[in-house]
Amino acid sequence: MNGIVIRLAGIDQPTTRIFHQEVITIGTEADCDLTFDPGNLGLPPESVILTLRLREGVYRITTLDAMAGVTRDGEAVVVGDAIQDGDTFYFGATGIRLRFFSLSDSTEIGESLRLGSAVLAEAKASEAGVSRRRRTVPRTDVAIVFIKQLIRELVNEIPRRLLYTIAGVATFILLTIIYFNTLGFLEGRRNRKAIDDLKSTVGDTRYEIDKMREELKQAREESAFVKSSIALPENVVNNYGRGVCLIYGVYSFVDPRVGKDLRLKEPSSAENPINPDGSLNLSVDGNGRAYEIEFTGTGFLVDKGFVLTNRHVVQAWEEDDVASLIKMRGFGQG
Repeated sequence: MNGIVIRLAGIDQPTTRIFHQEVITIGTEADCDLTFDPGNLGLPPESVILTLRLREGVYRITTLDAMAGVTRDGEAVVVGDAIQDGDTFYFGATGIRLRFFSLSDSTEIGESLRLGSAVLAEAKASEAGVSRRRRTVPRTDVAIVFIKQLIRELVNEIPRRLLYTIAGVATFILLTIIYFNTLGFLEGRRNRKAIDDLKSTVGDTRYEIDKMREELKQAREESAFVKSSIALPENVVNNYGRGVCLIYGVYSFVDPRVGKDLRLKEPSSAENPINPDGSLNLSVDGNGRAYEIEFTGTGFLVDKGFVLTNRHVVQAWEEDDVASLIKMRGFGQG
């Protein structure tokens, strides 16, 4: 890798920087090589969040601030990870992101320039050969002058009266042809206009008919849907009422690094896992109760000990926005 391009986005003034140095620091501290203002996004202030070091031609993460919640492809990055061309790092749910692009080696650029020069030289040689071939084409201006002189002498031998008669007849024929062609052109244009108007009328009529058919079809479908909706509860109760059951469950979250359940940091009446600033109100060392989410649903008793239901009922955390936000911070579902 001859260097790296880093694109910082998700802030008020996005920026793109090119680095060739061995060590690159990124964070909210003013001395960082690439710095940004954390604002009210919950990122650590005055801190070096990432440090990259070039080792064996690849930039790798050497230091990482875990409080920033840096992820790549939905997974938390760790110290020692290599930076690949096209990687995107996200800083938790703040919207701030980093995009990495590797720079090509200078020898590859030189090889491309030499190849382009060779192609241009070959094209110029080809053009020179075409010019030489054009100079060998025989001239035809002498033959043209001879034919013009021959025609002029033949015309002088014809009597003037005959020439005038021939010119008059030719002029009459020419004017007649022009007249009929003009008349045919004007008539054809009128006919084309009439045909276009007729096609437009037919098209409008066909559109109105298709629209009426579509509205009628939609009305029939709505009527059938209403009828089936009215009869659905009765059919379900009559056919499956005795086999319907209530499903109740509870799930929590654990920190895979320590294997403990997440708890509310402080007991409160609201017990909201998300603070107003977007940070988590959960910790394995919290003083509140273990954070648990209840879920309910319905299913069908298909056999003794077997219940048939939908996936989103028994895996409620997959459809829960709060659960998704907690899992993005690196915590697992217990």
